[in-house]
Amino acid sequence: MKSIFKRHISKRKGSVTVESIIILTLFLFMTLFVWQFVVAGIAILETQDWLSRASRDLAMGEPKADVEQLARDRFKSAAYYTLNDIHLELEDEKATAKAEIGIHPVVKGLPIFPYQTEVIAPVMNE
Repeated sequence: MKSIFKRHISKRKGSVTVESIIILTLFLFMTLFVWQFVVAGIAILETQDWLSRASRDLAMGEPKADVEQLARDRFKSAAYYTLNDIHLELEDEKATAKAEIGIHPVVKGLPIFPYQTEVIAPVMNE
């Protein structure tokens, strides 16, 4: 029985090609999936960094218009995400920076992923 089975498999041609195509396709999709997570992670980390800088500058007494323009200029260099909205507020004891970004998908044709975050810094009184 085993010899019939081995003989039947050994005479099949093209199965290695089909398996290779399937494996390469799966590898490509897995690579795109991982790359999308990398892009989203970079976008989130840079957004948090830029907002913490903006809230710190605002808390240190920088003019609100200058801080907002600087934050918008920092986002212009990003390729995989865009700044949709930014709000800077200076209240009694805290400076708040809120931003909404859109993370572009690696595969074109998919919708943009929205991300919102907020950073609060204490106001520095001299």
